Amino acid sequence: MIDVADRKQLFIDHRFVEDPRSVRLTVNPPIGREVVMESETPWEAFRVFFGSVVDTGGGYRMYYTDMAFVDGRAMTHLCLAESDDGRCWRRPKLGLFEFQCRRDTNIIAPYLHGAPHYDPAAPFPHPYMMIGTLSGLFDPDGLKPPSEIGDPTKHARLRDPVFGITCDQPNLFGSDDGVRWKVVAGPLSPVTCDNWTNQIFYDRRLSRFVSYLRGFPNGRRTVHRYETDDPTRIPWFTPRAGAKPDGYGSIYITSELPCVMTVEDQAGHPTDVQNPAVVPYPWADQVYLAFPSLHRWYPGPPERRGVGAQHRFRFFNDGLDDVHLFVSRDGVDWHRPSPWPYAGLGVWGEHDGGSLFTGLGLVRRGDEIWQYYTACRGTHGAIIPTQTNTTRIVLVRQRLDGFVSLDADDRRGSFVTPPLRFVGRRLFLNINCSALGEAFVELQDDAGRPIAGHTFAEADPIDRNLTAAPVTWKGRDDLSDLADRPIRLAFRLRLAKLYAFQFTC
Repeated sequence: MIDVADRKQLFIDHRFVEDPRSVRLTVNPPIGREVVMESETPWEAFRVFFGSVVDTGGGYRMYYTDMAFVDGRAMTHLCLAESDDGRCWRRPKLGLFEFQCRRDTNIIAPYLHGAPHYDPAAPFPHPYMMIGTLSGLFDPDGLKPPSEIGDPTKHARLRDPVFGITCDQPNLFGSDDGVRWKVVAGPLSPVTCDNWTNQIFYDRRLSRFVSYLRGFPNGRRTVHRYETDDPTRIPWFTPRAGAKPDGYGSIYITSELPCVMTVEDQAGHPTDVQNPAVVPYPWADQVYLAFPSLHRWYPGPPERRGVGAQHRFRFFNDGLDDVHLFVSRDGVDWHRPSPWPYAGLGVWGEHDGGSLFTGLGLVRRGDEIWQYYTACRGTHGAIIPTQTNTTRIVLVRQRLDGFVSLDADDRRGSFVTPPLRFVGRRLFLNINCSALGEAFVELQDDAGRPIAGHTFAEADPIDRNLTAAPVTWKGRDDLSDLADRPIRLAFRLRLAKLYAFQFTC
């Protein structure tokens, strides 16, 4: 028995599907690829890189990292942009940190990587929080392969003058205004977590703080999970016994925390999960979504760099990335509904033909969900100091609840839910029947027997494309006499995509 009460339920998996016939789960890519930000300032000359977006209730804030080359050295900072509508973004002249003697910058943290999260109701002393790491580019040798670094311990010894933290170690940051940041606790562990979207948020389902961090077991990028009732209590964990640093002097997470996202090699090509990009979906019950970029390595040896089509093997640490969808009911057990990307690469040579990288956050605009990601013209390792404006931040739009649907083609599909208990008097569906499709709903008792007054024979057809289609039987929609009784929903669908159902008062 599943108690759905009056909460919206999504078809992201087979939780509500029994006895399926001619129906299947489908991942629905977002639509539109609208460029909303590209390099405009000297400190962004090489690229802009999306980190997170937050809805403050009075507007939107986007956090991103820049990159520019100064005298051949790469420099990166955490920056802030603001918007009233989520589409047109402006760079506030904050005057906090300068770049090449210019003070009118929107830089909020030099050399910092982070994806801020905003939650003023969380039991945390600041409404803004993030896992921040000092970029490895604070080290002038940060872009070199390990074989070219004379002193691998130097990288780990460097400390920045603003926050006093060392390269790539995770620290917990807080802010009262989302602009001025301070270290609340850190380092969280003496390990390396060199990722732009290591994240933390307060999970209200658990009443605990949950963090997702990059790991690197067996030379593969993976996502690991940590939860706590007090994120300021450190260390979160300690490195495993016998852990040895790599060529940069770094020790990565391997077995210290549970690994919750990984992928198998694809047709013999090593494949990594670049970043977590986890979002507890706030408009439905028990839905966690993640939009990581999956990375296909170009594992060619150094002597092969510079050969091969489309720059293959040309760069150190190179490969391709696109965005995939992972789903979960609890934020712990994740699966990928489709091997196809959620947001795929553009044509090679275009601004989105090399790699795509996601960040954190969803923006709801009416019955649409807006998402953002970084679109790169080049591949993952294609960092060439003479190039400029190599990336764009792109806006895409998704239907409300539309990430996954249960689909039926022109053959009539059907399924039944397991026994449910609900609260309310009306039933609504988020469904797209197109112009030629339709859907019918029958209510059954827990033994699968049709309930009089709510049978298929009495069901009114549902058609068109609606995010809240009322379900009726001969014009009647009142289900109050069935509330708190175990029932099943039986569906017959044709040329339809079913996203969600919800009982309401």
